Amino acid sequence: MTVQYNQLVLTGGPGVFFKLLLKWRGCIFKLIYIDVIVFMTLYALITCVYRFALSVEWQRTFEDIIIFTRSFQGLIPVSFILGFYIDNVFTRFWRLFMTIPWVLKFAISISGHLSGNSERARLMRRTCFRYMMSSLIMTSTRLNLIAKKRFPTPEFFVAAGAVIKPSS
Repeated sequence: MTVQYNQLVLTGGPGVFFKLLLKWRGCIFKLIYIDVIVFMTLYALITCVYRFALSVEWQRTFEDIIIFTRSFQGLIPVSFILGFYIDNVFTRFWRLFMTIPWVLKFAISISGHLSGNSERARLMRRTCFRYMMSSLIMTSTRLNLIAKKRFPTPEFFVAAGAVIKPSS
């Protein structure tokens, strides 16, 4: 969900962008603060062990291990790793995009398969289109905040005419 900061930027002074960094709603730090705390704790623990618990001989051994592992740092470029990450992200969003029920292809298919000028064929086409539009609206309410505000509950689908309430 997108967080709007327009009003704060328009009315803020010179330090408004630093204030935006510290805002908690929609903040990037909100996503990574646990990882940062874990990293800082492990780093402090390793530093304390290295400086206070290890003898000089073990400190040299630790430094040799660091130099050895650093030699492998350049073997796999970061762009190679990021390529896999970008591919995974793109694949995820492409699958999400492909699950959206697009109406046009379905409408052309239904019009071709349910041809005829009779009242029954027209009602069948209209019912199929109504179901397709209902599924598109229901999917949109899960993906779009504006659609969710327009159709917060199933009763709003009935009120808008997207779904007909079954007669009991």
